[in-house]
Amino acid sequence: MKKYLVAGFSLVPLSLAWLAADELVFDPPEGTRLTKMITTVIDVRVDEVSITGDGESFDAIPQMAFEIVLDRSCILTDAYLAMTDGQPIRLQRSFDELGRSLEVGLEMDGTMLGPLAVESSSPLEGEAVLFAWDEEAQKYELSFLGEEEPDEALLEGLELDLDLPSLLPEGPVEAGATWTIEPMALIGVLLEGSDLKLAFELEDEDYVGPYMTLYERAGQRFGGPLARMLEGEVRCTYRGLREVEGLRAGAIGLEWTLSISDEVEGEMAELLLGIWEMNDDEAELEVTSDRVSFDFTSSGKGELLWDAEENHVRSLRLEGRLDLTCKARAQVASEDEEHLMQFSFDARGSLEHDVTLR
Repeated sequence: MKKYLVAGFSLVPLSLAWLAADELVFDPPEGTRLTKMITTVIDVRVDEVSITGDGESFDAIPQMAFEIVLDRSCILTDAYLAMTDGQPIRLQRSFDELGRSLEVGLEMDGTMLGPLAVESSSPLEGEAVLFAWDEEAQKYELSFLGEEEPDEALLEGLELDLDLPSLLPEGPVEAGATWTIEPMALIGVLLEGSDLKLAFELEDEDYVGPYMTLYERAGQRFGGPLARMLEGEVRCTYRGLREVEGLRAGAIGLEWTLSISDEVEGEMAELLLGIWEMNDDEAELEVTSDRVSFDFTSSGKGELLWDAEENHVRSLRLEGRLDLTCKARAQVASEDEEHLMQFSFDARGSLEHDVTLR
């Protein structure tokens, strides 16, 4: 009898520890409507720009540096019409406001020139989309809601997940518990997991066209196969429950250190041609080969607040640093001659990402 009492008492600390643990899950009640404001600000300075042709600097291109600020802001409303085991079966998403701006300040020979501001808009703004889960096909079927149906091609690339469940622990946790997530999960959070069809409105295609093309290609590549090559760690730490606006919220701290090095071909032709033509606008040129190598690192931290009563995100705040070194070289053909063009720069900057409920 005594040994059973001892065994029973030995289980008490374990049961108390289990009771003290918190379980954070994604499972909002059916009928919940959440309006989410998602903002991302990336502020980068590009300096130590070097541009040479056949080993010599271009006379027409002075010493340059760039200040680039990308500001993206989206407001979306999700209505959880039907849920099963923490998965939305029917979700209605309204794209209330979608916008993105790019501001580029150019410093030439130490003199700052007026910033070039480029705005973007999306044909999805003002539209509502229904995500309906197809159990047999194991995927969501998307359709527009409303009397007028826009082009169905706008539905391509839209993803459901804006709820950040990938950041949650797999089971009950106590304060101080840690776990890691895949780097791609963090990239998915930053890119909002969707192609929101935000296209820049260019007033001077000739001047900024090559740079915008490079920017769009870099974004597509980083959001796709290149991001999967990321190395590093994203670590989460549970900080316990706290009261937020009268509700219990679980706090999760995040820290990340990521890096990637790669070498690609065929990505710089339009940019290099544009730069060369700034030096000689009468030349008929062709890029016969080009190669780009780069090293990218990012580190940062943040905090996720999770509604422990309604089982959905309350807010997310991320702050980080970005560092990029890029080197490009290309063979440029002009009439019967071939030239070697080399282009390099260093970029350093900051990242801020916020998700809040309105």
